Amino acid sequence: MNDQTSSRFDRAAGPVYFLALLFLALPLMDFVMNVWPLQLDKVNWRYGAFGLAGGFLLTPLLGLVMLMVASILFENRRVLSITAVLGTIVALGLILLSMAFILDSLQMRSAVPVSQKRIFDAGVLKALVKDVTGAICAAWVAFGSFRSLSVLAPFKRADGSPLVVGARAEKARS
Repeated sequence: MNDQTSSRFDRAAGPVYFLALLFLALPLMDFVMNVWPLQLDKVNWRYGAFGLAGGFLLTPLLGLVMLMVASILFENRRVLSITAVLGTIVALGLILLSMAFILDSLQMRSAVPVSQKRIFDAGVLKALVKDVTGAICAAWVAFGSFRSLSVLAPFKRADGSPLVVGARAEKARS
């Protein structure tokens, strides 16, 4: 790719990053508005909020993938680093929330009439599948982002020289 094509290609970075951030933020805002006010001390609220979360998960995950792909294409190590950390946080958070959801589900199940237990169990399984596969996707994004960081060119100073840290900086100057 020549410099002119690269320059035109780089002009797309802003809108792509902005769209990816919208994909991340807007569904999360919608989710919070649907479960507000937070009632973390109530089992039935936690159960319902977690079950609802799966329906809002796909679009933010798409935004996370968009951030990863765009930061690799535009060779933006800073955004790729943020994506790697964000993917890790999302994956770990979804796994922890899934474990808490299992406990809440067991507590809620005792109040479900016998005739409705099969439907209840199917709903629990559906929510867990959505959120665990979301955690797998987020972990995959994190793993891919961390691996891609090792391939991209290192950070550079404003003058174009590589950023050198520590004792090796003295050797680079000599």
